[in-house]
This record gives sequence, C-alpha cells and structure tokens, in this order.
Amino acid sequence: MYLLSEEQEKQLLVKEWAVKIDTLKSTPYLIKFFSSQADSSCTVLITDTKFVWTEALSSQQFARRWRESNNLDRVSSTELSDEEEEWRIHNLEVLTKAHSPGGIADLSFEVVETNFSDIAFTLEGPSFQWRWEACFVGHKSSAEILSKHLILPLISMSHLAFSSAENVNGLSDADMEKAIDKVARTSRRNIDLHVRNAFSKPRVATGLARMTATLNFASDIPPVKSNVDAPDLEPLPPPATEHASTSRLNDALQPSNPTLLDPVLKAASPLPSPPPPPAAPQGSAPVEDSDSATEDDDDEDEPAQVKAKSPSPPPKPSSSLPAKKRATAAPLSDTDSSPIRPPKKAKAPVSSSEDSDDDRKKPIVKRGTRQPIKRGGKRF
Repeated sequence: MYLLSEEQEKQLLVKEWAVKIDTLKSTPYLIKFFSSQADSSCTVLITDTKFVWTEALSSQQFARRWRESNNLDRVSSTELSDEEEEWRIHNLEVLTKAHSPGGIADLSFEVVETNFSDIAFTLEGPSFQWRWEACFVGHKSSAEILSKHLILPLISMSHLAFSSAENVNGLSDADMEKAIDKVARTSRRNIDLHVRNAFSKPRVATGLARMTATLNFASDIPPVKSNVDAPDLEPLPPPATEHASTSRLNDALQPSNPTLLDPVLKAASPLPSPPPPPAAPQGSAPVEDSDSATEDDDDEDEPAQVKAKSPSPPPKPSSSLPAKKRATAAPLSDTDSSPIRPPKKAKAPVSSSEDSDDDRKKPIVKRGTRQPIKRGGKRF
C-alpha cells in the first residue's frame, strides 16, 4: 500500500467517475480507478466530496490482496512464473472492468472497519471479492484534487449546457465531443475569464443559488432570473450635526505648533533676563557740588549688576550713620549666598569758611570707573 504519486494522479485524469452508495449511512462515494498492464499496478481514488482517500498497489501487492480477499492459498515461490504473470494480468483486467461505470453498478459496496488504513470498503461480485485500504491525503491535497477532478469540470459543463445554442441532449456524441473540446480549450487558456463568464449568466447564478438552498433546506428559496438590473451603488454621506461641525471648525482653527497648545510647556519656558545697565564712561570727572549725587549713582549701579547675576531680595535703604561707623562695619563672609549692597561713603562736614577756601584750591582728582569688590567665589 502506497500513497498516490503525482504521476499516478495524472493517470487518473483520463478516468471517469463511478459512484457507489453506503446504504447504512446513506453516503455517496465517487470512485476513480486506473490500472497499468505494463507492470500490473493499480490505483484508486475515492471521495465523499469532502475528503479524499487513495491507495496504490504494485503487482505483487495486487496478487497478495486478491488471494486474501478470495481466500486463496499464497504462493511460496518468489519467482514470477509465466502462469503467475498471466493470472495477474487477467484478474487486473477484471478489476478494471468492475470499476467502470457499467460494471460497478452490478457490484455490492460496503464500508467496513479496518485497523490498517483510514477507510476500507469492499466490492463483491458474483465470482470474486475485492477490498480497498485507502488513506486520507490531507485537507490541502483533498481541495486540490477535488478542484481539478470535479469542481472546475462541472463548471465548464454547466457553462456548455447554458451557452450552447442547441440542446445538449440532442447532440450526437461526435458533436458533443467537439463542443466539449472547444469549451475546454477556452477554459485552459484563461481559467479566470472562463469561470467569470460561466457565473455571469443570471440563469446559472440564480439557478445554482436555488439548487443550493433547496438541497440544504433553506427557508427562503431564491427565484431563478433570466435578467438582473444594475443596482444603485452610490453611498450616502453621514448626517452632519451641529456638534460635529463645531468640533471640525475648532480643529481647523487650532495652530499647528504643539507648544502653543500645551499650557504646561508655555509656563515652563524661561522669561527673558533684563539687559544689564550701561557702564559709566571712563575718565569723567564729577563736579564737586554734585559729589554726593555722583556717589549715589555709582553705588546704585553696583547692586544692579549684582542683581542681574544673582537674584536677591531688595537691599534696605542706606542709613545716615557717620562715615567712621560705616567704615568699621563687619565685612561679608565668604559663605554668604547673596551679596549685600556696599555702604555709601558720606561727605565730611565743612568746619568753616577757611577750610572751604583751602578745598577749592586743591586740585580735582579724576576717578575712573569703580571696580566691584571681590566677595569670594560664586555658588550655584
């Protein structure tokens, strides 16, 4: 027992389907059989239109199976004599005729239990018995075999029956062969166009639908139509609501920049720092009468620069302490986190008019830009 090979499957393409019914389960089986007179081998294919089972036997396996099915003695000699070879060829011819559409009708058919294969069935005639032990070929191979051996040929035959100008039953065998050959050649060149043309006929499509519904006990049986109208395939747009139109308008008006849409990102963006104050020009000599005002302006410029570098609370207003007390104030430590406004220098009081005359005679000292006092390293 061997599985079906590709060459043996091609040999089955030229064979006709024979049908037998399992009376116990009311299941029909379609059978194809092929035998070779050259090597006395045989092949069978059986299907219930859902699954496919096959078996292939060599000459020696065929002879052993025949003897077992008909309760004959086995041959002990391994050499093939002329009489043995002639006996195998004759019985193989009988088995071939038994599987033909005209010969299988007179044989009894029965599906039996087996421990050696997936399905076993017997054929019994008036003078002999035969038993097949077939194996399942798989779902993929079953679909391919059924499509090639049964489905596509039936589609082509239905196309021939409905497209022929004359009645198919009234054609002679020769004319029927010519019509089948013509349809088969067209189908072989363009199988896609052939199937489309076969099912595009309204009577074929609606007749097949009615046949399918009737066979499967459908409640709603479709009618058979010779002409069909083209339907309207224009879809309707979705109903527009006020809420939907408003939301679409808002989406269109929103800017594409995602930072403008996110308030968190907007709040997290750093503010621009104020520009530093302009530095005083070098070499400028202050007027004696406005000495105190110039010192105040210079003293105010230093805290402004310090504020731009390190933010700190506003300094307290300067007090009117004497110059000596302010000079003896404790210096800032290096550990201070923020600098403190430096003390102002007070102008010495005028004692008398003579002193003022002497001061006028003294030369005016030119002062440059005041440098900030170093107060240790910066801490971040």
